Amino acid sequence: MLKANGAAINEPTIGSGAYARQGVTSSLLNWAGTQSSGSTTASTGTSGTTSNNNGITYPQPTGNWAATPAVVWGLALYDASSGGNLIMFGPIATPTSITAASTPPAIPVSDLTITLL
Repeated sequence: MLKANGAAINEPTIGSGAYARQGVTSSLLNWAGTQSSGSTTASTGTSGTTSNNNGITYPQPTGNWAATPAVVWGLALYDASSGGNLIMFGPIATPTSITAASTPPAIPVSDLTITLL
């Protein structure tokens, strides 16, 4: 998850408010083949689009993930659980503040769609 802070884009501090990156391994159990959403067979499609085959749930927040009035507005893919390289990022449908009172953020099955051009 990303938060906007003026002109900068900042990831919440790992461990702050129980924030943690969620690992999703590269496999057909976790990512759909390009032929259709939910596919668990090797890609035969040409769309370059995949989506998550399983829900992705973040831990229960124990504090704010972004400083007021900033909100979490996007999602980023990294190649490591901390540090690492930013692969890509984009907006989420509904930017929101995440506080200790929030329900754990979750990405339902097939809601994270990635298209490589």
